[in-house]
Amino acid sequence: MEQIGTENGGARVVLFFVPTGGQGKTSLVRDIGYLLAQRGSRVLIIDPHPQPSFPVWLGGEEGTDDPAEPLRLTVAGTSLDVFCVHTVAAGLPGFAAALFREASFVVPRYSSRYDFILIDTPSYPYSLKLVPYEVADLLVVPAETSPKGTWAVDRLLNEFEDLEIGTSALQEIGGYRSSARRELLIVPNRHDPDHEVDRRMVGELTERARPYLLAPPIPAARPIFEGALVRRIPVPVLAPRTLVARRLRSIAEMVAAA
Repeated sequence: MEQIGTENGGARVVLFFVPTGGQGKTSLVRDIGYLLAQRGSRVLIIDPHPQPSFPVWLGGEEGTDDPAEPLRLTVAGTSLDVFCVHTVAAGLPGFAAALFREASFVVPRYSSRYDFILIDTPSYPYSLKLVPYEVADLLVVPAETSPKGTWAVDRLLNEFEDLEIGTSALQEIGGYRSSARRELLIVPNRHDPDHEVDRRMVGELTERARPYLLAPPIPAARPIFEGALVRRIPVPVLAPRTLVARRLRSIAEMVAAA
């Protein structure tokens, strides 16, 4: 496999963020992380939840996280690592500050050991300014095909564009330009093509995403996602031949190529 090289010292850093909850973000991190590892990449997931999600969602046990080193998990013969933020961030004022601190610590320390570092974010920071946006090479934005999802994408894109303009202006004032290009990938999620609202929302997301990358919609398949959660395995392991799994594999390829 071709090695990934970025300004972060080797790993491509992928930040998953949407300014509202209930968009399927953490499930997407789990499934994309697994698929990237399955294709031979070395993957680290940064888990920011007060009670870590990924050790349990990927078949580990609660309370097994080590505050000093990533936790190695093996799912269906594929291994990937999880670093639990809360274990080394106890006592910091505010969880946003904890996530900033740990991202700035974990990314430089472990970048040379991985091909991809995936950073999940809590659902409550409603602004990119409250997450470690600047360490990312790629921003992944999952959004259900509903008015709530399109509102979230519109809000995020306005902020993203303002931040990118501000970064470019600061670089010009400083007399330099970064060679890195921060990409943005929008992932329509929980899509029901039989519903008129869903179809209309996909059209709106497609129009809004024109300057950016747009993934194929992930179908609404509640039994499959609930089954993966109960059995503590990724969706592509539980239901590898379904349209959901095929779409997830396509998104993993987009993340790898972005």
